[in-house]
Amino acid sequence: MPLTPPSVPSDTPPDVRPVRSRSDLRLFKRLPRRLMPRGSRWVEPLKMVADPMLDRDRHPFYDQGRGAVAEFFLAFDARTRQPVGRIAAIIDHRYNTHLRRTEPEHELVGLFGFLDCIDAPPVARRLLDAAADWLRGQGMKRMLGPASPSQSYDYGLLVEGHGQPHRFLLPFHPPYYAPLLEACGLTKAKDLLALTIDLTDPQCRANVDRFIERTGLMGARRSAGDVTIRPVNLRRFEDESRIVRDAVNEVLVSSWGYTPISDDEWRLMAGSLRRFLNADFVLVAERAGKPIGVTLAVPDLNETISRLRIRVGWLEPLEFLLRAWRSPAQCARIIVAGVSNGGDQFGVGPQLIGQLARNLLAHRIRFVDAHLVLEDNRAMLAPLLKHGFQADRRFRVYERTL
Repeated sequence: MPLTPPSVPSDTPPDVRPVRSRSDLRLFKRLPRRLMPRGSRWVEPLKMVADPMLDRDRHPFYDQGRGAVAEFFLAFDARTRQPVGRIAAIIDHRYNTHLRRTEPEHELVGLFGFLDCIDAPPVARRLLDAAADWLRGQGMKRMLGPASPSQSYDYGLLVEGHGQPHRFLLPFHPPYYAPLLEACGLTKAKDLLALTIDLTDPQCRANVDRFIERTGLMGARRSAGDVTIRPVNLRRFEDESRIVRDAVNEVLVSSWGYTPISDDEWRLMAGSLRRFLNADFVLVAERAGKPIGVTLAVPDLNETISRLRIRVGWLEPLEFLLRAWRSPAQCARIIVAGVSNGGDQFGVGPQLIGQLARNLLAHRIRFVDAHLVLEDNRAMLAPLLKHGFQADRRFRVYERTL
């Protein structure tokens, strides 16, 4: 059950300490559930997904310190000893290496993430200062976040759209978080948008049908054997997974904040989603056998997770599987859709989206949710808005000089 947030007077700052014991780590893992305000739309993630992300010894994101390092902190009310917040300070070595390949003089960036806090400025300030001090001590010059633990996972702070459903693979924060961070001196680095379309809306459906017709004509004019668009073959999961990973990394390589996903990370991500993937939602465009475009969409598993009644042990995933089988998701989330360098000249992007739209309609998907799109990515936003998508949530990445 959520805690009743204790009052924290300004002359009684909270105690903030690093996570050192197993009991500390258990508390760190469970704190969001205890602190989340009643009545919020937050959907608690499955423990089998969320808990491994905090295993710094085993999770491939950290790669035993070669990929990343992190320090976790807990905040306790000085009088009641109740836990009132948590934060992680993260150094993603791959991110900094990726940045310096193109900009050798780029300043080292540290991240903060896994931020949960009661509505109390002294608590937020002490947590953010703890993360900043640790990152500064490791030689970082700037702090970005929230990233839990990187751009490839929960990224950004929800600042608009708290009344919308909490979709799978997106973060959720109560409305008071943004004022807390800004009162602590953090400023906007970049905003990202999430967009939704309701395919049962007559006007939206008419726009989508026209788009599908136009892209179908484009495909019909395509030279035979020139470019092919196909669903992945889930029977060849390992091989197909590598093809999709390489295409995703190539499509997103120049995106702001992106770090190429390692082989082991991708293997874990893909493996966790394997039984829920629909081959018709994962499309690859190829020319002469080489991938030049990809779409990756997944069901909104939060629709199922939000209905779970048993959130302990092996009963949690069992109930989840039963509910997912009995009641398929009505929403599909587009995680990646794009083309690599050179793909644009063949008109691959619209054809990929057109084929994905056909497949989503064939599977009776009602809502389509577009993953985080940079606010200044007009090339992506313009066609989405034109064809009926509504930008209904805004996520902000904050920064602070160290």
